[in-house]
Amino acid sequence: MRLSPWGRVRGLVWGNARGLVRGMVRGKVGGIVTGLLLAPWCAALDYQQSVDLTSAASLLSTPTLSGLPDSAQAADTRANGQLSGYWNLLAFPSAATQVNLRYGWSAQGTVYWPERQQASSTASTADYRLADLDTELWASSTDNLGLYQQLDALSVTWYSPFGEWVLGRQPISFGLAKFYSPIDVMQPIDLVATDRSYRPGVDALRATWFLGPVSSLEAGYVMGVDRALFGRLKAFILAADWQLSAIQINDQYRLAALGVQSGIGALGLWQETAWLSEPGSSDIRVTLGADMTLFEDWYLVSELHYNGLGSAQDYLQNAAGQGFYQIGAVLPLAQWYASVQVSYPINVLTQWSTGATLNLNDNSALFNSALAYSVSDDMTLNVNAVVPVAKSHSYAYEYGIYPSVFSAQLQWVF
Repeated sequence: MRLSPWGRVRGLVWGNARGLVRGMVRGKVGGIVTGLLLAPWCAALDYQQSVDLTSAASLLSTPTLSGLPDSAQAADTRANGQLSGYWNLLAFPSAATQVNLRYGWSAQGTVYWPERQQASSTASTADYRLADLDTELWASSTDNLGLYQQLDALSVTWYSPFGEWVLGRQPISFGLAKFYSPIDVMQPIDLVATDRSYRPGVDALRATWFLGPVSSLEAGYVMGVDRALFGRLKAFILAADWQLSAIQINDQYRLAALGVQSGIGALGLWQETAWLSEPGSSDIRVTLGADMTLFEDWYLVSELHYNGLGSAQDYLQNAAGQGFYQIGAVLPLAQWYASVQVSYPINVLTQWSTGATLNLNDNSALFNSALAYSVSDDMTLNVNAVVPVAKSHSYAYEYGIYPSVFSAQLQWVF
C-alpha cells in the first residue's frame, strides 16, 4: 500500500527507523510491530512509551422494526468479543520537536442469533485521511472472526517561537457541551459510545498561537478524501471562557459558532450556538447546559438541545435531503432533546453513573448506566448498559430503532 505523507515526515525525522517504515508500507503485523519496538533504539532519541490493553465483551439486542421485510432486519441479538492493544510513543528529536505515534491491533469475534444475512448499512461519514493502512489483516470465511490494525496517530509537533505547529494524523475535536455539541461536526461522538473522550485521528496541519496566559488562536487544514478548514479563538473575558469557531467542509458546508462557559457560585453554566449552512439551506443548533455538585458527592449535569436541521417527524426523509447528515457531521434526527446525567463515588475505587436522553418530539428515550472499578493503579473495569425506550420499534421513534447494549471492558495501561 502507499506510504502516507505523514509516513514520509516520520521517516525523515527517524532516519534510522527503517523497520517501522517497512512495516507501514507492507501492512504486515510482524514488520509493523518489529519496527515499532526497534524505532526508539535505532533513532537513539529521548522517548516515552506506554501500552494500552483492553479485553471487552458486549451484547446487543436489536429490535425487529415494524414495516421492514425480514431480509432488511438486523440480527435479533449479537455478541461481540474483542482483545485489543495500542502502542503509544512520544519521541523528542530536539527540545523544540515531538513525534507522536499510536498504533493498535485488535482481534474481534462476533456471533449472531438467529443466523440471517445482515442488512447492509447506508450510514455514511466523511473521510479525513489521505491514506491509511489496510485495516483488515485477516478474516474468517464467515466474517465472524477477524484481526485488524489501526494507525490512530502519527504526527510531528514543532514548538516554534511563532506558534505551535502539528503536522500529521492527530485527534481534533470541537465544542464545550457534554452530550450534544452543535460545533462538534468532525466525527461527532455517538450517544451510545462508551468512551466519549476518544477521537480517531485525522490527517491535518494545525497551528496554535498563544495570545496570552488564557487566550489562543488556532487554525488548521484537514486533508483526506474530504477536506476541512477551521479556525478557533479562545479567550477568558468577563469571568467566562469564550470560544469563537468557524469550520468549512468540502468547500460547501460551513459553520460559525460561539460557545461560552462560566458559573454562578457552585453552578456551572455553558451555551453553544452554531449557524450551519449548505447550498440551498441554513439553520441553527443551540445547546444550554448546567452542572453542579450536590451533597458533596453527587455530580449532576443536564443539557437542553435544539437542532434546527432536524425534524419533528419523517426523520429519515428529512436527513436524506441534507448534506450535513450525509457526511456524518450531524447525528441527532429530531429537533428538541433534554439530557441529564448523575454520578456518585460509591467508594474510593468505585464510580457509578446513570442518566437519560429524551427526544422531546416523539418522547422516545435512551437510558444509560455505568460502573467503573479501579482494580489497581493501572487497571480499570468498566461495565455499561444502554437501553432505549419507545412506544414502538419503528422509524417514527428515533430511539425505537436503537439496540439495547450491555458491555464490559477491562483496561490495562503499562
